Amino acid sequence: MSFEVIASSRVEKRQITPWRFVVQTGVQIGLLGIFLTVVGIFGMFNKRPVIVGYLTLGYAALGVIFLTAGLLAAWRRVFATNVHTLLGGAVAGAIAGAILALVPTVMSFMNLRTVFVSLDNLVFKMLTFGLYAPLGIAALIALGAALGLLGALLMELPERLGRPIAAGLTAAGLAGLFQELIRPILANSRTTKPIHDLLYTWTGLTLRGAIIIFALVAAGTLLWILSRERVRSQLSQVPAPQRHRIRWGFIAAALVLCMLFPLYAGNFIGQVLLTVGLFTLMGMGLNLEVGIAGL
Repeated sequence: MSFEVIASSRVEKRQITPWRFVVQTGVQIGLLGIFLTVVGIFGMFNKRPVIVGYLTLGYAALGVIFLTAGLLAAWRRVFATNVHTLLGGAVAGAIAGAILALVPTVMSFMNLRTVFVSLDNLVFKMLTFGLYAPLGIAALIALGAALGLLGALLMELPERLGRPIAAGLTAAGLAGLFQELIRPILANSRTTKPIHDLLYTWTGLTLRGAIIIFALVAAGTLLWILSRERVRSQLSQVPAPQRHRIRWGFIAAALVLCMLFPLYAGNFIGQVLLTVGLFTLMGMGLNLEVGIAGL
């Protein structure tokens, strides 16, 4: 009995308070940001545009880091009120930004490139947004707080608002990230060429295209949320054999589209898929020979 009392008291002492959890989350995300900076991820990503003239992959990754801080701070539901949850997300993002700001702060006083090759002047300009160092560092912390607040807000919003916004942002980001694959597909046919010209230029995704993709995906997600219960109820009333036929019909249609996709997408996509298939076969053969046969 005494052992159980002592063990329960130790568990209570180890319980993390809400604000301590927020601080730990911000510190962990900030250290992750430092790691990505030191190994050169941010510097390498910053050379690739996501939205031409407005957003690079480096800044997008930086924004995702700060958003994650707010999402994690609100995900555990450690606060009793929504106001405290939003404030916790902002604090977590600000702490992450402050810890990441240690990199440009130290770089403004000493040359770290002798130890870390990737910490060059371009990375310094990225983390300070090309501003005077103190202003850029303050802007980095403010950006972390704002995006942390946004991440917590996405968790606190009702599903009808939060999920469409998250889906729209994800779709716009993927459209910019995989533009080298999407653009040749759209430009390969006369029917989809106007869509290509509406969303992309030959250098990448435009701001207009990102807004259109965000709006369409968000609207489609909202429409599905509003109608999914009705669709599911109607589908449940369909007899089981007919449901199986419908399911297999969708699977067959998907297989036909996958087989015809290289013909429709063009030579470049066909070469990419061929390379992926060859490497897959090579990996399977290596697994058979070395892993299973043990040769």
